Amino acid sequence: MTLTAETKKRIFSDTTASELYNNYLSYHSRLATQYAHPIAERNSTLVADLEEKANTLEKELVRTVAGYGEARKQISWQEIQAGLKPNEAAIEFIHFGYCTPNFRDSIFYSALVLRPGWESPRMVYLCEQRQLDSLLQEADVDITVEQLYTSRGITPGSKASSSQLYRLLWQPINSLLNGVNTVYFSPSGQLHRIAFSAIPIPDTNEVLADQYKLIQLFSTRSIVPPAQANHLALVPASVALFGGIRYELSNENTFTPLDSNELASVQLSTPLLPDTRINRGEGWQYLPGTAQEVTRLQEVFRQQGISSAIWTDSLATEEEFKALDDTASSPAILHLATHGFFFPDPKLDKNRLHGLDGNSIPLSENPLMRSGLLLAGANQAWKEGKPLPGKEDGILTAYEIAQVNLSGTQLAVLSACETGLGDIQASEGVMGLQRAFKMAGVEKLIVSLWQVPDKQTAVFMESFYTNWLTKGSNIRDAFYDTQSQMRKRYKDPFVWAGFVLVE
Repeated sequence: MTLTAETKKRIFSDTTASELYNNYLSYHSRLATQYAHPIAERNSTLVADLEEKANTLEKELVRTVAGYGEARKQISWQEIQAGLKPNEAAIEFIHFGYCTPNFRDSIFYSALVLRPGWESPRMVYLCEQRQLDSLLQEADVDITVEQLYTSRGITPGSKASSSQLYRLLWQPINSLLNGVNTVYFSPSGQLHRIAFSAIPIPDTNEVLADQYKLIQLFSTRSIVPPAQANHLALVPASVALFGGIRYELSNENTFTPLDSNELASVQLSTPLLPDTRINRGEGWQYLPGTAQEVTRLQEVFRQQGISSAIWTDSLATEEEFKALDDTASSPAILHLATHGFFFPDPKLDKNRLHGLDGNSIPLSENPLMRSGLLLAGANQAWKEGKPLPGKEDGILTAYEIAQVNLSGTQLAVLSACETGLGDIQASEGVMGLQRAFKMAGVEKLIVSLWQVPDKQTAVFMESFYTNWLTKGSNIRDAFYDTQSQMRKRYKDPFVWAGFVLVE
C-alpha cells in the first residue's frame, strides 16, 4: 500500500489511527522475521495468524482514515486525460497471456495510448515476449546494452538489434504522437528492463530522448493529482548517505572499520561491480568507489548549507536504516550506494535453485523478500543463513523497506547494481525495490538497470545533485539535464543510460 506524506501525517495526528497503523507495521515486521527463516524453520501457525491480523487492520485503516483508501481507488482514463496538456501523451504498456482451452500460447505486449481530446484510449499491439527475450540476453550485459542502444555515429555491436528495439516498441505508436513533446509512460513486464530514453531511432543519429521528454511513472495513475497534495520542500532539508559499507565481520564478531589511509587511496577506476544475483555462500565484496561517492556528495551538500548524515564502514547497519522511520520527518534525500540483489521466482527459474540448500531469500514465495539491499555485516547471514544473536542480519529486503515510514523523503537514490529490477508479475508490475520504496512513501526514485561502473556512477551522482541544488532545477529537470550531459561526455549508452528516474 503506497501512502502519501499527507495521509501518514493524518494517521500520526490521530491517537487511534496511529495505534492501528503501528500495530499494522508491527505485524509486518514480525512477518518479515518469519519470512527470513528457511521454510522448514518457520512457525506456519504464527505466519497465518499475523497475515490475517495485518489484513484485518488494513481494512480497518481503509474505513477509518481519510486518504488511506485512496491508494486502492480505481482511476478512470478520463481522470488521467484531464491531467494531460495539449502537447502531452500518456502510454500505459501492458502484457498478457494469450490462452487457448488447452494451454497458454504466448505473452503479448501492447500499449494503451491516451491524448487530450480523444474519445477513448487507443490500444496498439507491439510484440510477443519471445521477441523481447531474444534481445534481452543476460549472458553479457555490456555487449547487450551496446547492441540495443547504439545509434548511428557510434560503432554498434549489432545494427539489427539496435534498430529492432525501436521497431518492436515505438514504431507502432509513433504515428499517434504527432505534435507531442512530453510522454508519460509506465512500463510492464520485461519493459521495466528497457532504457527507453536510449532507444536509437533507425537511420538517424538520434535516440528517443532527442525527440521526447520521457517521464517514467510507476503507474500512469500518478498523472492524476491526489486529493490531498503532497507538499514537500523544493530544497531538501536533510540528507542520509549510506556507502563504503563493510559486509564482513571480524573474528571477534565485531565490525572491521575502514582505515582512513585506505579510504584516501581508493581509486574510482574499479571494474564493473560483480553480479548482484549472487548465490548464498559466496559473500559480497567491498565496493571502494562508493566510499568516495558518498564522501564527495556530503561535501556537495555542505557547500549548499544542507545538513547531511553519513553512514559508512561498520556503521551503515540495518538498524541505522530502520531508525530513519521517524513519524516527524524522514530525510528529504536518501542515497544508498551499495550492492542490490534480486532473485527470480523459484517456480519459474528452477535452474537457479541448484546449490542454495534451502536458504530462505532465493526460495521465498513473496517477491518482496527476494530483492533488497546489502548493509553492514550482511555476509554473516548471507553465507551462514543466520545473523549474530541480537543483531539485524544486514540483508535489507524490499519487504522490510516497505514497512519503514519514508513519507518525508522526496528522493531515494539507489546507487547499486540493477536496483530497478525485480519480479515481473502481470498484476503487480515490478515487485522489487521500486515498489518497496513507493510503499514506504518515497516520492521519486533513481534506480539502475545494469551495473554502471563506479567512476561514471560517481560523476553522474555528483552532477545530478549539483544541477538540482545550484541551478534552481527540480528533480525531474536536474535528472534529464544530467543524463544529457553524461551522453555528450561519454557517448556510450552503457554509461549514461543505466540510471532511470521513476516517479
